[in-house]
Amino acid sequence: MFSFLSIGRKSAFYLLAVFFCLTLASIFFWYQHSVEKALERTAILSFNDYAEHSSSEINQRVSNVFSSLKNTADLIAREENILDPQVMRVLRKNVENMPFDRLTIALPNGYSLSSDYSSLNVADRGYFQKALNGRQNISEVFVSRRTGGEVIIFAVPIESYEGVRGVLYATFERRNFHSIFFSPLFGGRGFSYIVDDRGNIILAPKKREEAVFKDSANLFSANSKIDARYDGSRHFMKNDMAAHKSGSFKYGVSGETRYLNYAPLGINDWYLISVIPSSVLLERLGDFVNISVFFGAMIFALLTIIGAITYLILRRQIQETDVAKESLKALTSNIPGGVSRCLLDNSLTITDISDGYLSILECGREDFHRHYQDSFAMRIHPDDREHVLKMISEQTDSDDILSLEYRIITAESNIKWILNRGRRVKERGGGFFYYHVVLDNTESKLNSDALALSEERYRIVTENADECLFDWNVLNDSIYFSPAYQKRFGDRELHQAANADDREVLDAFFSDVLSGHEGLHQAELRMGTADGDYIWCRVQGTPIVDSSCSVVRVVGIVKDISEQVREREALVMQAQTDSLTGLCDKGTTQTLIADFLAISPHDRMHAVFICDIDNFKMVNDTFGHLYGDTILGDLASKLRSTFRGTDVVGRIGGDEFMILMKDVPSLALIHSKALEIRSAFQQNYERFSSSGSIGIAIFPQDGMNFDELYQRADMALYSAKQSGKNRYMLYEDVDNPGDVLEKAKLCNIKTQPDQPQGQKSYSDNITEYVFKILYTMNDFEGAVNLALSVACRYFNMSRGYIFEYDVSRTMLGCTFEYCQSGIEPIIGNYPMRPADQYPLFIKHFEESDVFFLNSLDDVSDTAYREQLGGEGVVNMLQCAFKDKGVRFGALGFDDCQHEGHRPNSKEIETLSLLADIIGSYILKERSQKMLAANFQIQESILNSLRQWVFVVNLKWELIYFNDELRRFFPDTGLGKKCFSVLQERDVPCENCPLEEMRRTGNSTYTIKSCFSKSGLSATVNAAAIRREGGDDIYTFCALDIRKED
Repeated sequence: MFSFLSIGRKSAFYLLAVFFCLTLASIFFWYQHSVEKALERTAILSFNDYAEHSSSEINQRVSNVFSSLKNTADLIAREENILDPQVMRVLRKNVENMPFDRLTIALPNGYSLSSDYSSLNVADRGYFQKALNGRQNISEVFVSRRTGGEVIIFAVPIESYEGVRGVLYATFERRNFHSIFFSPLFGGRGFSYIVDDRGNIILAPKKREEAVFKDSANLFSANSKIDARYDGSRHFMKNDMAAHKSGSFKYGVSGETRYLNYAPLGINDWYLISVIPSSVLLERLGDFVNISVFFGAMIFALLTIIGAITYLILRRQIQETDVAKESLKALTSNIPGGVSRCLLDNSLTITDISDGYLSILECGREDFHRHYQDSFAMRIHPDDREHVLKMISEQTDSDDILSLEYRIITAESNIKWILNRGRRVKERGGGFFYYHVVLDNTESKLNSDALALSEERYRIVTENADECLFDWNVLNDSIYFSPAYQKRFGDRELHQAANADDREVLDAFFSDVLSGHEGLHQAELRMGTADGDYIWCRVQGTPIVDSSCSVVRVVGIVKDISEQVREREALVMQAQTDSLTGLCDKGTTQTLIADFLAISPHDRMHAVFICDIDNFKMVNDTFGHLYGDTILGDLASKLRSTFRGTDVVGRIGGDEFMILMKDVPSLALIHSKALEIRSAFQQNYERFSSSGSIGIAIFPQDGMNFDELYQRADMALYSAKQSGKNRYMLYEDVDNPGDVLEKAKLCNIKTQPDQPQGQKSYSDNITEYVFKILYTMNDFEGAVNLALSVACRYFNMSRGYIFEYDVSRTMLGCTFEYCQSGIEPIIGNYPMRPADQYPLFIKHFEESDVFFLNSLDDVSDTAYREQLGGEGVVNMLQCAFKDKGVRFGALGFDDCQHEGHRPNSKEIETLSLLADIIGSYILKERSQKMLAANFQIQESILNSLRQWVFVVNLKWELIYFNDELRRFFPDTGLGKKCFSVLQERDVPCENCPLEEMRRTGNSTYTIKSCFSKSGLSATVNAAAIRREGGDDIYTFCALDIRKED
């Protein structure tokens, strides 16, 4: 076989020279082509930006027109007669200073009068009807009934406090509306159209003969002047415009390339179409082309010089590779977990194997040769052997890393689960070998199987429960509802079943749950049943989080609390309502007003009224309290009907009332409302004619809180009574507030309401040392931190850290860090965030699982370079964690002291092995933590059910039971026979579900059963869980538990 090393140094140099020349020539032509393409992309982007700017200018001009019309409409609205001659003179004045041809005022009946005193009925016009409904709008282009020419109308409503009084619209004839919708494009060398989203041309350039579409009424119509490329682009443009998207493309006309951009204007579904010849765009970039070509030539010359010294570098690299291979061989002999090399023959004969590998196989080196005949295939479990050999065979034609998980049979006949990562490697002699690293994954696999068993048990119980349960998988946004939920609420999800007014409560509940705080979260809201009724429900949920504290699942229950809510609301209403008048009582009134004012912005206006029935004491003294109570109730009812439901109306004393009128638009409305109150109090009863006095204080001018406004309104009330009663008084109208306050105190009038390492040598066996640290310490975080400190010392680095993804691989952050003395920690700079917020970190591993940064000068991104410099980094070494080919984190080290340090091949291989060991350990610990959390949540749910849930083995022995079963049968215990605990029998029950399922082979069985010991009966649903490689177990769920008749 031909070998590069077998030829002479001179011949090698010539071969390299020819190779480099051909390569550099290819690069140069590729570079020139790429520059041309880049220029074209730059030109298109420039054109798109220019078109977008034109669209913005049009919108700004349209906005200016509307702003002018709106200002004019606001002035007209203040006039009593909007068609007053003075108003029309103002309109003519505006027409002289604005680009429109005339202004017109239209009354609600459609009659209109223009600034030139022409009249017309526009009741059937769409722009008039839209403006009359309060919407400013622009009409389509249409033919004027007055002039016979094409016009466009800008219309705005004339609004006042009472509503829309009419419509003001401006008319633009064709000679003027071109100034709004068109502007010179690239110095007049381009042109524009306005079309609708169906391609119909609405506005065209004045010199339409310059345009390709001058004979077309629709852009989507076939056009013989344009090359075939336009047909496909026209189809995409049509779809984009139907979806209100923008875009651009190019086409040819008479041998000339043109660019077309389409962008929505945001007006009447109109689009701005901009067209420009390519020569206009590209001519500005000519200088850049020349510079780029010169730059490419310089690079070509520089690379030619570099190629001249390649021969010397190549010879040195070959020598270093030989040294690195020997170092790697010495290193792998001490790897915990195991490394081996195989021939790519039929039996994959093992030529080298580490002691760690032999430890997993539970045999010595001699025993390995005798037991397995040096065969890789012989150690694989028979059920997995065919699949593993097939995967390796398919991988032999590729240099990609292959990850496998399978079982092996050890020399002691034990079965272990193995994680295998390997790849094909070509040796110097030309032959291929299969190198692979193995780790014992038995414990993690058992944990995974236990989790699957727990999930199956949870599924069976929830399907047989009579509670409304739900289970939300946050990662894929899927939700499971129990049959009881579907029976109660139909096929609707929680948001669909929730009352529209309560959906914000449900959103807040889910936001609270997704925050990841432990414990039970709950919310109360109304939900619609399958029968169409609404009931009050309490939704309870518990989050399940992963190792990064991100919520991955939410399990919960929906309970009917309608009766509780009715009782509670009755109590609250009784506690907060004045029994005589039905208004808010004194304490409630003060609380509602004080709370509202505390959060109200200071630019809002609110009014506080204090009302008092004149001479009411005489009514009680003369006619009795029963008669007085009747009058109080009647006046309170009239007072309540005077205000909105959002206002606060309450009784604060015997014949005193307080009102907060919220969000008052004007002072005139306060005066109007005061007159309505006075009128409501002016009633003629059989033996008494009533009247009332009112004091008013205004927020914020008279006070910023309840106390200040109460005091000032009370002073105004006192002043109103002193001025003759049967009237109202604003605080600002009180002549001498200080004197009034003193008089109020002298008269005993209240002005305030009642206030309710060790270390060992590890230079040659660092991986084994780290492995022992991780798998002998009981403290997870302490073990990882100690492993980082050991690795930092080995690599002579200043800082070590670990980055991890969450389970969904959408969040990424730094979870562990170790710093040498005097080195600032950086873990706070990289919290768990969406992974796309760390793009440069992710980019480290696009080409390889190992990333090395020799110098900050190699970092092209300025902000990232400054960030690393601020952290003291001078070089960096990182290696990715992977599980079955999927990256789930990285191990990294920063050097803050030794600038220019470059790791050798031995250090890189060691880093890769350490990443596999530490990554596998973290993955195992995280999965165990999630398993424990899932089991705790599921057990909590099972214990909250009002049903008996228990699990037995083939011997009828209890291996699980919930709290509800223990409550009814206190003698229940693990290992006891179910028929002994529940039925006080010595032998299994007749028609035992376990026996029936075993006999028939069915997986489920339902029976009505009586429990004589407790005097109860229940419907028992049983289900078998078939376990591969283990004995079956049986779950029982007793529901509809009731006293036996």
